[in-house]
Amino acid sequence: MSDDGKGSSIFTVLNIALQVLTWGIGIAGTFGIVISGIQYMTARDDPAQMTKAKNRIIHIAIGLVAYAVMWAFLQWLLPGGILNGQ
Repeated sequence: MSDDGKGSSIFTVLNIALQVLTWGIGIAGTFGIVISGIQYMTARDDPAQMTKAKNRIIHIAIGLVAYAVMWAFLQWLLPGGILNGQ
């Protein structure tokens, strides 16, 4: 990689890795919510299945919020930020 004056090449690699990870987390979270929604809809009168689906949705939401906090911290920490590294 060449240095184009925007910072160290390690920061460029970190920016690319975090962008790929962010897309992956978003896709996985969306897929998990859809699967949990289907599980909740098909549970019918089974309270155990409904509880599993609700817990899974809560865990996915907590994971997405935790990743958003980490992403915001790294946005502040890395020179130029994640979005400006393009």
